[in-house]
Amino acid sequence: GFYYQANQTAQDLGYSVKREVGVSAQEVQAIMPEVVVPAPISDKYLTVHYERLIPLIIEAIKELKTEVNEIKGLIK
Repeated sequence: GFYYQANQTAQDLGYSVKREVGVSAQEVQAIMPEVVVPAPISDKYLTVHYERLIPLIIEAIKELKTEVNEIKGLIK
């Protein structure tokens, strides 16, 4: 993730200049293309459906928790 602000193109489309946080649509698309779609403003841009990322993040946390518990078991 990273912080960003609307560039001139986004400002011309009506977006406000303010600090935002997000992920790279191109990076997400490489891993989970089904959560990335063309932006409504133009097919030249991509957008991430963040609500579709939530279930994936929950499952990743579950997997990491299982791995951590397994490692803790090996340490004891």
